Amino acid sequence: MVHMKSNVRLWLVVLLLAGLCPARGQQWVLRSSGVTADLMEVNFGDSLTGVAVGTGGAIVRTTDGGVTWSQVTSGTDHHLHGVAFATPEIVYADGDSGVVLRSGDRGLTWVPVTNAFRFTLWGSAFIDERTGIITGNQGDAVRTTDAGVTWESLKTGSTNILYDVSFATLTSGTIVGRSGEIYHTSNRGDSWVAQDGGTGGLSLFGVTFADSLHGYAVGEFGTIRATSDGGASWVSQASLVIDTLLSVCARSTRCAIAVGGRGQVITTFDGGVNWQRDTTPTSLDLNEVTNAGWNKAVAVGERGVIMTKVFPDGPTAVTGEAGAPEAFALLGNYPNPFNGETMIRFRAPGGSAEVRLDVVDLLGRSVGELYRGAAGAGEHAVPFRASHLASGVYIVRLFGGGAVLTRQILMTK
Repeated sequence: MVHMKSNVRLWLVVLLLAGLCPARGQQWVLRSSGVTADLMEVNFGDSLTGVAVGTGGAIVRTTDGGVTWSQVTSGTDHHLHGVAFATPEIVYADGDSGVVLRSGDRGLTWVPVTNAFRFTLWGSAFIDERTGIITGNQGDAVRTTDAGVTWESLKTGSTNILYDVSFATLTSGTIVGRSGEIYHTSNRGDSWVAQDGGTGGLSLFGVTFADSLHGYAVGEFGTIRATSDGGASWVSQASLVIDTLLSVCARSTRCAIAVGGRGQVITTFDGGVNWQRDTTPTSLDLNEVTNAGWNKAVAVGERGVIMTKVFPDGPTAVTGEAGAPEAFALLGNYPNPFNGETMIRFRAPGGSAEVRLDVVDLLGRSVGELYRGAAGAGEHAVPFRASHLASGVYIVRLFGGGAVLTRQILMTK
């Protein structure tokens, strides 16, 4: 919890350019889920608390960043396909026959909130505490704007299964589905516009955005599509695998992890120019991968498999693609808006430079000093943990080279 420097819990994660990667981290480690059900999706409300859902209504949760897991009662035997945190405390799960469950205590207990839909629900994303969208069969998606009290059907223009959804901002979201369909909204789901993914009819199962411009979609036979213009255009990237990729998560604009059939895990550290295979301790299908804070990834899959990977901590200097940058730059944060945690990025010039990074409210009152010290040339990122703060606009300040750079960030609950 970020308040003053003395109780900031930092991981200074380097966003690597040019394919250099101390962020490769440790090996993947198997964890015991306590269930044999296929786990279909996993999500974290903060760096410690996560929930995974699966077949037969299985739900498991962790409160220690994925090291240990315990099963909880869902109250349903329907297969569950999606799970999403609306706040660090409130989490939703969805699945077959239109079931939607809600927990108000970080996934410990669950109650049904709707059975108005009879089609299967898949991926889900919550924009803020009250507004969430879940994808479904036959081109349908459903949305709540009142914290799950009521749900409405959205028409995307598709008639196919829509598997996953990702929101890059409060208004901008992307859905992917069968036959490579991609749909984009710029108004919180009120209307959707088809985008050309260029997959040749291959289905897309997972989508993620690092910011409003940079995103990845993955699917059949190792398909990867990437965008750097918010989805206006999508380009093919070589995954070097032929197994179906079922999920992808972005760690930054340069770094992403994708998982899929037969335990395949591939990672990029250069924006998808190169993808490389990770060694994993399983040959079972991996259905989902997500970030658990800023130094850990968690993947789940068949027969209750769960595995985690820790990335290194500490400040590290790297050189950019075209050599060291000439000046300081405050690059923004991901996600933004954010709920509880976000990663603030900055770039430092050549040589060892002294920097200070802090956050203030609109009255100029400090809410946290995130880093003070030397920063080597290249791009860096520092996590800002702010679940104790009220919703609203805050200002990030970067002091370096005799200048002060500022940028607004938006906290929503």
